[in-house]
Amino acid sequence: MTVMTSANDIGMRQADSLWQKDRAHFLHPWTHFDTFKRDGSLVIESAQGAYVTDAAGKRYLDGIGGLWCVNIGYGRKEMAQVIGEQVLKLNYSNTFTDCTNEPATELAAKLAELAPGSLNHVAYSVSGSCANDTAIRLAHFYHSRRGEPNRRVILSRYNSYHGSTYLGMTLGNREGDRSPHFGTSTAWFTISPLRTPIGVPRG
Repeated sequence: MTVMTSANDIGMRQADSLWQKDRAHFLHPWTHFDTFKRDGSLVIESAQGAYVTDAAGKRYLDGIGGLWCVNIGYGRKEMAQVIGEQVLKLNYSNTFTDCTNEPATELAAKLAELAPGSLNHVAYSVSGSCANDTAIRLAHFYHSRRGEPNRRVILSRYNSYHGSTYLGMTLGNREGDRSPHFGTSTAWFTISPLRTPIGVPRG
């Protein structure tokens, strides 16, 4: 007897193998472990434009663009080409102390040109969480240098999202993050949670 195996069958077996490895080894942020233990992860295989496709071939509209970071869409050939050229030319360059490079400098100048008012300096970060950490560190440092070391109060909206680091989690004060198993880094700064937008009266 001959058993025909389709490409979809092979793909599903590969996806099942990935699912097992994922469940055994990959620690995902914001995971509901009861359903994760039973169902595992949705295995995403490819993406094009505004859509992602899972291992079973089902297509989904990616409404939030990755994590708000795929604003030009997936599968852009011109982006892949430029990235490939840059990787071959200079794939990494340390910008600590007094080192720089052309892409980082040109982008900083362009962002300063587009930014409003007197915003004309750029600090790069690898994530929104790290960006918030850096912004608060700079603000505290700035005011301390001006002779106001106790000016450390941070205003934040209640139940907002500002990242997954301890500082980002504390800033947002989200209901899903308030667990007795997590601490918050409020010992060295104060959060004033606002339940309504700044400047907007209640009601």
